[in-house]
Amino acid sequence: MLLSETEAYDFLMSVVSNAPLGILTYTLDGNISMCNQLASMHLQLNQSPETLVERPLTDYISHLPNLHSVVSDSVNKSRQAFAIPELSFENGTYIAVNGRKLANGMIVTTHDITPIKTMQQANVTAMLRGQEKERHRLSKEIHDGIGPLMSTIKLNIDSIKNDLKDDIEKNTMLKFNAIQDLIKDASEDIRSISHALMPSALRDFGLRSTLENLIQKINQSETVKVSFYFSGSEDRLNMYTEIAVYRMAKELINNALKYANAKQIVVQLIRFEHMIQLSVEDDGKGCSQPILESMITSGIGLQNIYTRTEALKGTFIIDSSEGNGFSGTIEIPTE
Repeated sequence: MLLSETEAYDFLMSVVSNAPLGILTYTLDGNISMCNQLASMHLQLNQSPETLVERPLTDYISHLPNLHSVVSDSVNKSRQAFAIPELSFENGTYIAVNGRKLANGMIVTTHDITPIKTMQQANVTAMLRGQEKERHRLSKEIHDGIGPLMSTIKLNIDSIKNDLKDDIEKNTMLKFNAIQDLIKDASEDIRSISHALMPSALRDFGLRSTLENLIQKINQSETVKVSFYFSGSEDRLNMYTEIAVYRMAKELINNALKYANAKQIVVQLIRFEHMIQLSVEDDGKGCSQPILESMITSGIGLQNIYTRTEALKGTFIIDSSEGNGFSGTIEIPTE
């Protein structure tokens, strides 16, 4: 028995309404022709599906600039399929969006990927915490094990040299002096490695003081001027956040020192009520948009910053153009 047109439409709407995905269709003139509750909820259209029909879709997605752009581009006969792997919302949800061509318009499907995203973030966070724990273990072993061992070697060398000082030949004395210098250099390298693995100042004095100390050491080289500005609360953050922000700041500063040919670098750390903001700007050579995009996708340093920021549920924005320097801004919620 064939269904009537009304029955077929009702059946279609029943399927769409009960689908496990958000479903929305729009015509070539951009008007919504069909929408289920999930699509309205996923995209935060703030309207019931019935009231959205025959309304311009772009009027309801201005809060989603990426989707607004592709929908605007798709409203023509040369329209193309599109995919937005991830849209993030202020309420903490993440939605994947796909668009496909229909004979007289487009069909959009939405999928809530928040559980997947949450699991990914949890995995990344666990990985980074594991790395920091291992850094701390290695730092402690170097400090408590190799450090004292080098001190003991130095004491023994000094003792032997002192015992033989009246009978020692000039060439042998030079060798003793060279060994002492090597031990001194090795000890300094060990201290530097231990500090890099887990800065003790960060644990003892906090993020602001540790950054100030880092910048003071850089300025001693007199090859570049680094300025540091801080404002906001002096309260300590949790240790993991402080370590992450310190490592990201150091990475951005090192990038400016190594690649930018900068004469001045400005570092700002601002504590807001519910957020901490770190920005690093330089007056270096900057880079073109294609190079910047390549750095974002393939640069290990920038990828590490993105990974840490994502694990802390923050944002990382970079901006650069040829001849106009480079800036990176990180914002991380503190609650």
